Amino acid sequence: MPKSYSKEFRESIVELVKQGHTVKSLTEEYNVSANTINRWIKQNKVINVDGKNISYEKYVQMEKKLAEAQEELEILKRAAVLLGRR
Repeated sequence: MPKSYSKEFRESIVELVKQGHTVKSLTEEYNVSANTINRWIKQNKVINVDGKNISYEKYVQMEKKLAEAQEELEILKRAAVLLGRR
């Protein structure tokens, strides 16, 4: 079972990386894998979309919602075609 880390701990590790600590030194000091730290860094990244800054995590959520909405739209289009034939 994977370890669970608090949001505060994850944010503090990302902040240490921003301050210049290496991922390797943090993995040794806090016993967290480099892959995990790199994932936290990626998730904490800020992305500029249409002049607005959003977190990577929020961006991924928005992408998922968009895909769901597009799928629902396709289903509704097919239903409209089928109902129009009657």
